[in-house]
Amino acid sequence: KAHLRTLSINDGKENQMEPEKHEKSHLLKMNFPQKAEHLFTYYKTHMLLAVLTFLGIIFAVYYIYRMQVDIVLNALVINSQGGDANALGSDFRDFLEERDPLHEIFIDDTLLFTGSSLSDHYKEIKLASYLNNRLVDVMILDEAYYSRYKESGLLQPLFKIMSDEELKHLGQDSDDVLGIRITGNRKLQEYGFNIQGNVYLVVMQDAPCPENAKKFIEFLCE
Repeated sequence: KAHLRTLSINDGKENQMEPEKHEKSHLLKMNFPQKAEHLFTYYKTHMLLAVLTFLGIIFAVYYIYRMQVDIVLNALVINSQGGDANALGSDFRDFLEERDPLHEIFIDDTLLFTGSSLSDHYKEIKLASYLNNRLVDVMILDEAYYSRYKESGLLQPLFKIMSDEELKHLGQDSDDVLGIRITGNRKLQEYGFNIQGNVYLVVMQDAPCPENAKKFIEFLCE
């Protein structure tokens, strides 16, 4: 009986190995494209799960990293035809002597309104989202948008973050303390920004980083 039981167990193992041997033998007879198609057909579910797991890990790591990032200046450039926002942000980072890799400077120069109704509509939504969520420290903008926001209550009176001497040094008119006119600013030109007409730099009333907003003014106007 023991002998018969052993035979039965061995027969079971051999039966389990038969499909594996057949599969290997079948694969050996295939060329590369056939092997690839075969593996994809029979293992696509496993491959999909592996890819989704990998992407999930990447997303989790990125999410944890972004949760630790602190934006030390958020600036918008409105209606500029061209400009190197990355270089501007990098040089301002050096000006701040900022060395913490988790401290970021964000400058969005994509808000160019061209008169295209659909494109402008989406950009207006993006701009409103920035302002409604109080994410913006400073804006560089043209005459039309400066006039639009001047009476909105969204702009910070500059005397709240700058002294009278600092304002005079910048040539600021005491009757217009909501924005500094920086038309023809040398640094903006060096970075390739081109805004038609008069150009203004304003600080938002609810700026998350008002001290760095002030330093940004000093950086552009030094």
